[in-house]
Amino acid sequence: ATLTVDRQGHLWAAGLNAGLNRYDASTDTFRHWGHDPADATSLSSDRVWAIAQTVDGALWVGSAGGLDRMRPDGRGFVHVVDPLLGTTPAAVGTVAALYVDAQGRPWIGSGRGVFVRETDGTIHRVRSAEPRRIIDSWRIDGDGDEVRIAATDGLWIVGEDGVARRFGAGVIPPTNVMSSVRDSFGRLWVGTQKGLFLQAHEGGPVTAVSNQPVLYGNLPGSWVWQLMIDREGG
Repeated sequence: ATLTVDRQGHLWAAGLNAGLNRYDASTDTFRHWGHDPADATSLSSDRVWAIAQTVDGALWVGSAGGLDRMRPDGRGFVHVVDPLLGTTPAAVGTVAALYVDAQGRPWIGSGRGVFVRETDGTIHRVRSAEPRRIIDSWRIDGDGDEVRIAATDGLWIVGEDGVARRFGAGVIPPTNVMSSVRDSFGRLWVGTQKGLFLQAHEGGPVTAVSNQPVLYGNLPGSWVWQLMIDREGG
């Protein structure tokens, strides 16, 4: 499931087989958008993985059917085609991650790689420092100019040159990374299928925070799904 609050303060909720939903606080009801095989402008799939809003107010939806952009009036969707992958919206594949960077550009993470849509509408692939590596992402996060890709085989950080490089190699195992967050002290926390990892300062060593979850003082489990910064910055 995924939740987001848009620029107008509306709460959006989506999930696998749940479609897209918007909560109306004034009536305490939800409005639902789903896939209708008889309507070509309906949501591409009810299996929705990600939601994001760009600075122009457009709502983007990533699902098992590809990438959709909601029409301004809320009546249907434009199904986005990535020319790098094919001539149909379905060629994009399942879009599990969406992120809008400091420049207002949407980042699109699918099983076929990670892509950036420029403000002029062109789309380009995010290159990996490892030749022929296709980054299959779960989530994309960032702070300022830093963009982090939580993928099925580790965490990747995109540098100023636009190239994604593996983070914490040799310490963070090549496993599912589900989330990453940088706190107000500059520490980078990484949640994975095999524990929580920390880099106390930029450029410093990466250490495992919890790898024995049954011991006192550790987390109750090794699979860390989500991380969040609190009001104190921790």
